[in-house]
Amino acid sequence: MRQSKEIGGKVCLMSNIDPINILLHGTPDEVAIHTRKIKEGVSFKGGHIFNTGEGIPRDTPEENVYAMIRVIKETD
Repeated sequence: MRQSKEIGGKVCLMSNIDPINILLHGTPDEVAIHTRKIKEGVSFKGGHIFNTGEGIPRDTPEENVYAMIRVIKETD
């Protein structure tokens, strides 16, 4: 398991994707890139709660939400 002096070896972190600039206004590819970047930087053996920061805006394109979910579910 990857460890860090700051957070130790067994952790579960939460991180957020920008719900307005990325999720609402981005393309599915941009959403996937940002989601993957967050996941790679924060996930420790699945110990990660992925959040949108402020909820999912009402007018968010469905394909953006599905892009985010698809990347979150990808296994390493």
